Amino acid sequence: MSIAAAVLWLSSLAPAQTNEEAEIRLPVEARITQYRGVSKHLGYYIGGFHPNYIEVNVGQTVTLVLSSQDGFHSLEIPELGLATETVGPGESTSLTFVASRDGDFEMHCNTRCGAYHKQMVGRLVIVP
Repeated sequence: MSIAAAVLWLSSLAPAQTNEEAEIRLPVEARITQYRGVSKHLGYYIGGFHPNYIEVNVGQTVTLVLSSQDGFHSLEIPELGLATETVGPGESTSLTFVASRDGDFEMHCNTRCGAYHKQMVGRLVIVP
């Protein structure tokens, strides 16, 4: 049985000069197991980002922080050309960027992490 968890949490920082700056530690918990079941932490599916929807404004400086509890994970937003390195148990990494254009972008784990790897997806929506 393989259990992996990736945790990201959400908090805001004060605006910086003309651009609003936010550190986003997505409250994400992904649990991958060999058994079908529902994780109480996720609410409606096994494995995946929760929340699986993040909304920021164009011009906002965003920092996504990825921490892994007991598996190997990464975070990628292909349409924006953004990706973190793979992190292992007890490790974390961050990705800082300016939300320079509006749109609806898929984000996903880019490290094969278990049977429910394909469920580790979410959306980053950048609004004008």
